[in-house]
Order: sequence, then structure tokens, then C-alpha cells
Amino acid sequence: MLNLRSIILPLIGLILLIGCGTEPVTYTLGVTPSPPEGGTVTPTNEVYQEGEEIQLLATPSEGWRFVDWDGDWSTSDNPTSVIMNKNYTIKGNFTKRDYPLNIEIIGEGTVEEEIISQKTTDYPYGTIVRLTPIPNQDWVFDGWSGEVTDENDVIELTIDKETNIKVTFLP
Repeated sequence: MLNLRSIILPLIGLILLIGCGTEPVTYTLGVTPSPPEGGTVTPTNEVYQEGEEIQLLATPSEGWRFVDWDGDWSTSDNPTSVIMNKNYTIKGNFTKRDYPLNIEIIGEGTVEEEIISQKTTDYPYGTIVRLTPIPNQDWVFDGWSGEVTDENDVIELTIDKETNIKVTFLP
């Protein structure tokens, strides 16, 4: 004779075993800064459950700016959010900031700009610039003023912000 208990208990165990065997779906998120010295990104490498919304944040280092995200997620929004519905590999891209060097000439002459490192229209953060005054005929160099005050002919500047300089020539 069958005992009801001998049928129901194994059946409940089987139902529990089948029901508990289902684990939530997870995906990996790998986020890296490019170049590494350009800044930080958060989060970095994590595992998330399907459907989770994850906020990505790029924080530039000094002298750098955030450009965009690329890889499995492309946008220039910062911060941005990703819904975890697959594995993601994402790069946060940074570039060096460029700063203008504005030179005002008082009198008659020119200024030779010699780049100690690299040259562009604006100067990337950290560029070293050597300035040499070149007076016109019958004029003499008198000095530098503005953000740099110096009476030496040749000066070297490290560009880390917009820089405004005046050079004075006297007859």
C-alpha cells in the first residue's frame, strides 16, 4: 500500500531542486581609461546581474579632458549609464588639454617661439616653450610682463593654463 507521505516528500524535494537550480544571469563589465595617465574610470571590472543599470564616470587627471566612451558602448556623455544585458568592454578616452599662449608686443619687434617638446596651434598641457625677443632695427628689448615678469632675454614657460605675456621693445 502506498503511503501518501512517501510520494509527496520526494515530489516536493524534486520541485525544490529544480526551482533552486536556476541562478541569476550575470555579465561582466570591464572599463579602462585610455591612456591610463589621462584619468580614472569607475567602476572598473565588475560582475553584475542581468538588467542592472550601472553608471560609468570618467574623471580626467590634471591637464587632461574626457573625450568619449568607446568599445561596446559609445557616447560622449559623462556620466553615462549602461543596462547590463551582455558582457561589456568599454574604454574611457582622454586627451591632453591645449592652452593658448597669447603674446602682446609693445613697440617694434617679434618673439621667436621655440617648442622644447612639441608644437601645435595651442600648446598641450605641460609643453615647454622658449621665448626669445627679436627687436626690430633701432629698437631694444625692455622686458616681459603679464603672467611672467622677467628682464632676461630668453625665458622658458611650462604651459599648464592659458598664458598671457607682454613683451616690450623701446626705441
